[in-house]
Amino acid sequence: METTAEALRLLDACGTDVIELGVPFSDPYTDGPVIQASAARALAAGATLDGVMSMLKEVTPELSCPVVLFSYFGPIVRRGLANFTAAAKEAGVQGSNNNQFKPSSQLINS
Repeated sequence: METTAEALRLLDACGTDVIELGVPFSDPYTDGPVIQASAARALAAGATLDGVMSMLKEVTPELSCPVVLFSYFGPIVRRGLANFTAAAKEAGVQGSNNNQFKPSSQLINS
């Protein structure tokens, strides 16, 4: 996580408007091969949602730009929406981009 923390600081120092930080998931089936491979590497190195939140709690006070999490709905549901939201807020997260939803037309026609 220290490499990620340093990357966040560097991006912020370069004037980044918003940082979208991906949280790895064991089943990123809706993503392409690049994100799938990066998720597999991160998980193999021990990255977890709790670890990302802990790192962000330390780093976000140093940043001038907002951090948005790129995550998946499965881990959020497992944690509980209220618990996830509280942890994200405590970690200084300003938003979340969540994957794994079917397009609305598929939901209506299912």
